[in-house]
Amino acid sequence: MNKQEFMQLLEQRIKLLPLSERHRLINFYNEALEDRIEEGMSEEDAVASLDGLDELSLNLYDEIKEEPIEKDKRTNIIPCAVKWFLIVLTSPIWLMIPVILLILLLVWGLLLVILLVFGLCFLIMAVCGIFLMPSVYSVNFPSFVVLTGTVLLSIGLAPWCWFGFKAWTPTFVNCCKSMPGWCLSQWQKAVKA
Repeated sequence: MNKQEFMQLLEQRIKLLPLSERHRLINFYNEALEDRIEEGMSEEDAVASLDGLDELSLNLYDEIKEEPIEKDKRTNIIPCAVKWFLIVLTSPIWLMIPVILLILLLVWGLLLVILLVFGLCFLIMAVCGIFLMPSVYSVNFPSFVVLTGTVLLSIGLAPWCWFGFKAWTPTFVNCCKSMPGWCLSQWQKAVKA
C-alpha cells in the first residue's frame, strides 16, 4: 500500500471525527510518512512501519473519547455576550408591550364593567319600577311621579349603555391588534433619536 492509498483509507476511517481533528491527524500522519521517506524508506515500507490501519483508527477513537472536550472560551463568550446585549437592547420592547396591553385590558375591562353594570341596573330599575307603579300610585302620588321619571330615565339610559359597550368593543379589539406595531414603531423612533 502506498502513501496516497493509506491517506485515503485513513480519511475514510476517521470521517466521524470533528473536522479540525481530522485535519490535524491527516497532517500528522502525512508528515510522519514524509519523514520516513526522507530517511530513505520506500512508501510501502513507511506505511508498513506504522501500526495497522484498523488498530490505528481504533486507537484514535479511543483517545478522542478519553480526552475531555475543551471548549474554546472565546467562541463561547462572544455569542453569549451578543445574546445578553440583544436582550438588554430589546428590553424596552418586551417589557413595555405586556404593560401596555395590560393597561388596555384593564381600561377595556373597566368600561365593560361600568357599561354592563349600569345597563343592567337601569334595566332592573325599569322592570322593578314598572311592577311597583300600581302599588306606589295607590299609596303616594308624588312618589309615583318620581318612580315614573326614574323608570323612564332607566329605560332611556339602558340602550345607551348597550350601544356604548357595542361601539367600544370593536375599537378596543382594533387597538389591541395594532398595539404591537405601534410599540415597535415608537421603539424604532427612540433608537434613531
